[in-house]
Amino acid sequence: MNNHCKKCGELIKRRHRSAIYCLECVHEIQREAQLKYNSVKRGSLKKHFGDTCIFCNSERQHYHHLDLNNKNNSKQNLIGLCSSCHKKIHYLILKPFFSKTIKYLIKNQFNVNQIILITGFSKHSVYKYIKEQKQK
Repeated sequence: MNNHCKKCGELIKRRHRSAIYCLECVHEIQREAQLKYNSVKRGSLKKHFGDTCIFCNSERQHYHHLDLNNKNNSKQNLIGLCSSCHKKIHYLILKPFFSKTIKYLIKNQFNVNQIILITGFSKHSVYKYIKEQKQK
């Protein structure tokens, strides 16, 4: 017994007997649901936080997770920031870790591109750190 997709009518290459959608339509339905969810979530967050950065009042583009857990999206764990203030916050929070990590990698003869790949730090941050260390 062959089933046809309820959405597009294509023959279902099924893994389960009860499949009613082809794999392409399942992915499309999932994408549509995710977009709808994201739109509602963004609207809700925008209403809660407004359009401006809480520090400098420029246009808000990011949400910062106060507990640094990007899976905890409760409103109590988020603050609205511009990209510049968001970078500054991460730099201040991660500075001790950042310094030790870069020192270790430089000491072990990693080049700047390798350091960026390993740590995920920005090129600008790595070069800034190296420049500061040379001035000391």
